[in-house]
Amino acid sequence: MASDFRAGAASVNVSPEAPTLMICGGLHPTGPAKGVLEGHELYVDAIAMAAGDTALIIATCDAGGRSGPGEASVERVVAERTGCDPSCIRILSRHNHSSGASPADANDAACRRAVAAYQRKVYQGTIDACCRAYEAMKPAEIAAGTARLTETVGTNRRMRYAGGGVMPSWGSGPVAIPGEKFAGAADADPTRISFLVAREVGRTAPMALLTSYDSHIHLVSIDRFNSEAVGGVKNAFAELLPGAAIVYGNGFCGDVDMHGVHPIGAADDAGRVAWYRRSTALLGRRFAAAVVEAMPTEGFIRPESIQHLVYSTADSSHDRRQRNFTVRAFRLGSIAIATTPSEMFSAFAEQIHRVSPFRDLILLGFDGRCGYIGTPIAYEQGGYEIGLQGFSPEQETAMLAAGDRRRQIGLARPDTGAEITAQTLTLLKLLAAI
Repeated sequence: MASDFRAGAASVNVSPEAPTLMICGGLHPTGPAKGVLEGHELYVDAIAMAAGDTALIIATCDAGGRSGPGEASVERVVAERTGCDPSCIRILSRHNHSSGASPADANDAACRRAVAAYQRKVYQGTIDACCRAYEAMKPAEIAAGTARLTETVGTNRRMRYAGGGVMPSWGSGPVAIPGEKFAGAADADPTRISFLVAREVGRTAPMALLTSYDSHIHLVSIDRFNSEAVGGVKNAFAELLPGAAIVYGNGFCGDVDMHGVHPIGAADDAGRVAWYRRSTALLGRRFAAAVVEAMPTEGFIRPESIQHLVYSTADSSHDRRQRNFTVRAFRLGSIAIATTPSEMFSAFAEQIHRVSPFRDLILLGFDGRCGYIGTPIAYEQGGYEIGLQGFSPEQETAMLAAGDRRRQIGLARPDTGAEITAQTLTLLKLLAAI
């Protein structure tokens, strides 16, 4: 029987209407936002795929638009409107530091209303992007691949001292403690970009592209709402793949940044904005060129079904001291997609890719919150990400054993990453056996 596989995509602009009444977050903002950076507007991008009675919707967002008090979750609303299984509706953050909003003046009602209006716009825009992608589905075919960067985009930000320990590298690079020397990065820079491309049956040009790359997307604050490095990536793809929806997904980016790739050359506002545009354009061209060069022209498939499996610690008799997490895996023929919570270190991604039974695998992070999730050795080395944990592993264990879950969302134990990796691989192996 011929496959009825379908795919669609949609993008919705969720930039704030009154940006100057808010502080836009960023890395160390200096005051109220000066506006929205032109050409780097904030979007929610979604891709929907379906075969038979199962549909999968993946949305990635420049802004963290989730439900507020008294509102139904985005997944629940989209599920009600589309009939999709809520577990197959994944809303993933791009961890954009330049999209969060707080009132420029907390005592000014207009500023507070501006924040609330922006949050509602992002919430509704996320729902709309998912539903429009679902409604736009047409007979389609997909292929997946891996691009390898030959020029730097993201760099591992953890620099290792010769005598042990780690220092974060941001901006123009790390400054060593007097008497210490750096031995190099604590782990490798990420060069892998995994991607899935969808096109209408009978067409050669893609309708949508889903990518995964292991790096934070932020550079520095310029006191303007903007899509950070993703803006440069999408602008570059617009030239190379006109008309295609770009769904940019963060991979395992807990220890990877873009700060040091193109050091800042100006201190004044105009100079920093000019640097920002040059830097995002540079990174965008490198990223998009690598993907387009690796995109297949043959081997597209029309999966007959979409299978999915879920593992959640809430559904098992796991060690209750372990942080709660959920991982999901989806199979579309010979292609697999897996989603994991928050900011896993990039070494976990390479481990999963090495062992995965699927050659074509898209790993996506930020599906739920669990804080930074480091490798076991990182907890011995220390550093910024590990320092945010707040407590030693022994203190964590004692707190949780006593039923104290005050820091459930923000932290992870040294063994959390290993368990998430193992459970992700188990789901992938089970799907491969179907």
